[in-house]
Amino acid sequence: MKKLILTGFTLIILLFVSCETKNRDLINDQDKERIKSDIQTVFEQMIQSSEAGNFEFRPFVNSPGFISIVNGKISDYKEFIKSNTAFFDLVDNQIFDEAIMFYTFIDKETVILTYGATVIANFKDGHQSKADPLAWTVVFRKMDESWKVIYSHESFKIVPIVEDSTKSE
Repeated sequence: MKKLILTGFTLIILLFVSCETKNRDLINDQDKERIKSDIQTVFEQMIQSSEAGNFEFRPFVNSPGFISIVNGKISDYKEFIKSNTAFFDLVDNQIFDEAIMFYTFIDKETVILTYGATVIANFKDGHQSKADPLAWTVVFRKMDESWKVIYSHESFKIVPIVEDSTKSE
């Protein structure tokens, strides 16, 4: 009987603690809107920097835990910066045509942004390329009062840009 009472008491305490933990970690709608706004500001700066053809705005965390995946190629922070710098040395500008943007809230300090778009890159040598579709998953974490990218995964298909020969000027 003592064992049954002790087991029941333990279960009640575990239930109480787990309910209390869930209540503390809940994100209300007001928090979500504020977080979305903060992250959207950072992400828009990333897009604007890319559209301008530069890689100056870098909210990426320089840490051993940072991972980037681009069409199957896995990079750490150092390789990510190196490959993006090389790409932006060739690009004049880019045009992003956003299709979707979703936020997944893990907790108040970790948010996954899923972004879908079509991107046209205009290169300094005059040629163009088009990424269609582009799917980009970015994991943001709040660190030192600002939102930083701790993980990035891009997947895209490069398609030829075909001029419409039926258009008249």
